[in-house]
Amino acid sequence: MDAIGSKLKVTGIRKVALLAIKVLIESDIYLKPLEERFEPDVLVREPEETELVNYIIFEEPGKGIVSQESRRKLLKVLDGLGRKGVGACVLACTDLALLLANEEKDDNEMVIQGLECLIPRLCMRSL
Repeated sequence: MDAIGSKLKVTGIRKVALLAIKVLIESDIYLKPLEERFEPDVLVREPEETELVNYIIFEEPGKGIVSQESRRKLLKVLDGLGRKGVGACVLACTDLALLLANEEKDDNEMVIQGLECLIPRLCMRSL
């Protein structure tokens, strides 16, 4: 959470949403430490969006499927979050990045990939 929180702090982004599996969304594992240390305004997604993202993660990339329909639906969720004032959406599942891999930079500006934030810190710790 520190790596993601640091990225939010550096970019000045205050309002965020989390895209992850349902269990992670509904637990305090990810959000509570982020909120306690960095105090972002975390938008809780609609239950239907949580179910959709959960389905996409478990039924598609996790099984080697990358469908354009799911990609379109995920982009629609991101667009809706942007209209609600979300400055960044944290992808807390590497499988979601597969669906957005070929998106233009403008469409991905509000996306923070959790793994991309963690890798530099892990490398520094191993030195």
